Amino acid sequence: MESKTGRILLIMKTTTLQLKNLVNRSHVRLAFLLIPLACFALAPEARAVCQQGCDLTSGNTFLGDDALANNVGALDTAVGASALANNTTGS
Repeated sequence: MESKTGRILLIMKTTTLQLKNLVNRSHVRLAFLLIPLACFALAPEARAVCQQGCDLTSGNTFLGDDALANNVGALDTAVGASALANNTTGS
């Protein structure tokens, strides 16, 4: 097509994304969701390690020097030097 000045007019057509292409990209979004979930599922289990004192037979835990030294109870927790050192009544 020519204009009145003799120049050729270029008519450009714009294309739009079809809805079908947008729907096909939904699997990419699903992959971005499933990949991190799979990483968390396959990650090793984190557990605390007893560094100071753990009595696995009676369930006592302690942290500090002479904590739970003469303890006869079970499932006790002591924190600090000589904490619950003479606990013989369990109270």
